[in-house]
Amino acid sequence: MTQPTYRTSLEGKSFDSFGSADIIVNLIDERQTYPQEMVKHALHSLGYAEEAAEYNHIAYGVVSLSKDTAEALGVEVSDDKEVYAMSGRKGIGVKVTDLLDLLCKEISQIQRKSGVDLTDPDLASSQEIALAAIKHYMLKNNPYTPILFDYKQALKLVGNTGPYLQYSHARACSILKKFEPFDTSCTKGAELASTEEALLKDLESWPFIVGRVLEDFNLAILSEYAFTLAQSFHTFYEHNNVSQSEGSVKNFRLTLILAFTKVMQEVLQVMGISAPKRM
Repeated sequence: MTQPTYRTSLEGKSFDSFGSADIIVNLIDERQTYPQEMVKHALHSLGYAEEAAEYNHIAYGVVSLSKDTAEALGVEVSDDKEVYAMSGRKGIGVKVTDLLDLLCKEISQIQRKSGVDLTDPDLASSQEIALAAIKHYMLKNNPYTPILFDYKQALKLVGNTGPYLQYSHARACSILKKFEPFDTSCTKGAELASTEEALLKDLESWPFIVGRVLEDFNLAILSEYAFTLAQSFHTFYEHNNVSQSEGSVKNFRLTLILAFTKVMQEVLQVMGISAPKRM
C-alpha cells in the first residue's frame, strides 16, 4: 500500500486537509535546542498550550571521527589532531556507504580468521554486524553529548556495542539448539538462584523501559537496558550449569534463556538492529 508524500506547494496554495497531528517530533542536533524551545514558547504564547505540550525536540550530539577512523575513510589527518568534525561548509565529510564498506571489510577479515562457516544461512552477514555497530554507537550516547565515532571501538564484541548485543542473542540461540525440544510449561520447583532472579527482573522491566523511552524520547535508555540485559544473561549462564542440571530445573533454565532471546530480539528490533542466530 503506497502512502502519499507531502511537500510545500511551490505556488503557495493551502492544503486544508493536512495537519491535525497528535504529536510533533523534530529530530535536530543539540545546537538547535534554544530555537526549538522558542517555537514551543511561541505556540504557548499564541494560545496553543496543548500543541506546545506535544511539540517535542529530540536532540543528538554532533558526530566527529576519531583519528584512526578519519584516516581509514580518506580524511587528511595531522599528528597534532585526534578529533575530526564533519563540516558541510568546509567540505569535510564522509559517505555512509564508505563507512559501511570499511566496517564490512573489517568484519569479513575477522570472520575468515575465526574459521566460521561462511555458508551457514544463520550466520550474521558482515553488513548486518556493520549496521548494528553504527546504529548502536549513535544510539548509546546521551542526546546532548557530542559523539566521537571510532570504528574499532564500535566493532568490539565486549562492552556496550551493537555486535556484543547480537552475539548475546546468538549465543542464547546456540544454547537452545543443543537441548531442543524441552518443556516450557514447567516451573523450577526450587528457590531461585540470585542470577536467575536478576535475569527475570531485567526481562520483566522491558515494558517499563519502552514506556520511559516513549515518555523521555531518550534512546540511550534503550541501549543501556539492552547492555544490562545482555550482561545479566551471560552472568546467569556462567553461574547456572544447564547441561548438568536435570528435570524441571533444566527446563526452567532453558525457558529463561528462551525468554531472553524473545525480549532481546524485540529490543534489537526497536533499535533497527538484526538478531542473528549465529555470529
